[in-house]
Amino acid sequence: MAETTDVIEEELEDRKISKGLIFTAIVLFPLVPFALIYLNRKLNKYVRGALMIAWFIVLTATYQIACMREGPVVKSISTPISTITCKVGTTKKIDYTILPDTKKLKIKELNFKSSDRSKATVDNHGVVKTTAPGKVTITLTVIDNHYTQRIKKMKMMIVE
Repeated sequence: MAETTDVIEEELEDRKISKGLIFTAIVLFPLVPFALIYLNRKLNKYVRGALMIAWFIVLTATYQIACMREGPVVKSISTPISTITCKVGTTKKIDYTILPDTKKLKIKELNFKSSDRSKATVDNHGVVKTTAPGKVTITLTVIDNHYTQRIKKMKMMIVE
């Protein structure tokens, strides 16, 4: 989670967006019209309710349009096999496919992790190096530009 926060902070620095501007955009922009509608006593309660619903629809539509402009969301990660068998001392590249398979999909992070580094290590390109016999789980984590996280786990049997 700390890595994701660091990525967000770096992105804010790159875009020159202050935290005050973000607060204004997220909190004040939606709340001020709601407060003005609610506090307007010249309108009866049914008209105020209808205006509040209309404003909520505008906010929801704005959010949806902003999300669509950022591109698609990672739906899933697939691998041709779920269990890999390797001999000690060998290397194996893990094949995977991120869906949807489109050029518009923007991947922020792609990480591989071994459950037991004394038996197998994996780099961020998916190349596994086996060092000792046993069972290991290799975890692939993908985070897209919407900060949607998908995880795929593969079992690895290391034999002598």
